[in-house]
Amino acid sequence: MRSSASFPFTAAALSLAILGLAGCSSGSSSDAPPPMPAGSDTCGVTPLQKHVGEPLDVTLMQFFESAVPSHRVRVLKPDTAMTEDMVPERANVKTDNNNIITAITCG
Repeated sequence: MRSSASFPFTAAALSLAILGLAGCSSGSSSDAPPPMPAGSDTCGVTPLQKHVGEPLDVTLMQFFESAVPSHRVRVLKPDTAMTEDMVPERANVKTDNNNIITAITCG
């Protein structure tokens, strides 16, 4: 049988634990991972940089998918929604509104 004297202590400890956890979550966008340092090639895009300035077409996209070791490539156009998850082995091909490649990065 439990002692009624330990119940107030347990409830108080639980309340403090919940309050402590609530303070850990800020819910702000600062929880996003920091951007990758410049020059960091975690996805193998260095040889692809020569294609910046070229129009992105199906053939070039297939080449990128075969050239990137993880085969994970996403196209990011202006004003396109994207996830903020950082996937170091994924290549990002950024284009302008005319489908010209403006950057190729990892993430």
